Amino acid sequence: MSETAPGAPNITADPTIGATTLIFAWTAPDSDGGSEITSYTLSDVNTPETQFILQLYHSPYTVTGLTNGTAYTFQILATNIAGDGDAAIYNQAVPVDSIPPPQLIGGYIRPIVSDSTIQIYWSEPLNLNEPVVAYILYIYSGDINNSLEIPSTPLNYTFTDLSNGTDYSIKIAARIGTKGDQIGSFVFYRTVQPGNKPSIPTSISVTNPTSTSALVTWSAPSDNGGATIKWYVITPYSSDPADPFTAYNSSASAVDASYGHYGKKSANGTDTSILFTGLTEGNTYTFGVSAVNDPGYSPVLVST
Repeated sequence: MSETAPGAPNITADPTIGATTLIFAWTAPDSDGGSEITSYTLSDVNTPETQFILQLYHSPYTVTGLTNGTAYTFQILATNIAGDGDAAIYNQAVPVDSIPPPQLIGGYIRPIVSDSTIQIYWSEPLNLNEPVVAYILYIYSGDINNSLEIPSTPLNYTFTDLSNGTDYSIKIAARIGTKGDQIGSFVFYRTVQPGNKPSIPTSISVTNPTSTSALVTWSAPSDNGGATIKWYVITPYSSDPADPFTAYNSSASAVDASYGHYGKKSANGTDTSILFTGLTEGNTYTFGVSAVNDPGYSPVLVST
């Protein structure tokens, strides 16, 4: 039997409306014409040259860069080896002015990262006149772009089964309205790598170029935890409790790199030394170094 062009795709919902954005969803045609569907073409009926040719199954698909207040009518068709099939036409939709994005709370702009896992938190968008019915999440890694929709509560989500050491970017938007037919602006989290915390740096040494300076040199940990070391934190400790350079406190812990010493410095993840100046002549200083990746701080290695 010879192949024929496929039937029209099945439209599953009206376009989801956002700021300069429309989202289109569909499922495969009831008939593929006896040959595998090789692509879908989404286009504006009124400007056919505005086409989005999707080589793989990409429903839902987000069209961006549209003009708020302008009515758009899009169509979707499937293609196989025999050619283009019939188009299915969406109901007209009009992008709206910006709907505020979810709020990223304080330090949670950077996701919480652990072994094969990324966890994100947020709170509801401000100044909404309609309820949030769901949240739309996208997670990107290289050419991979996965989306999912989750209920309006709880205000957190955990991505699992991820690849340690791989960069992931995440964005989130709210779906609002009694019909759930509007989507707000997206907000992005920082790009992070899942993994484990690094092991302790393997060595540290201190030399004194002058009586008021110290050159701290270290070696990388033997295990980066499966995620790239992004930076190092180097913390000075002084024999003088009143030393203003270190803001010494008796509760300071040499095993806690996050303690807020005044003189604490950071270095890039590829660095192996840093120079401290402005030390007090006559005081005795030790230094601690901790490696940091997205999952967190390594134990601190302290000089002797």
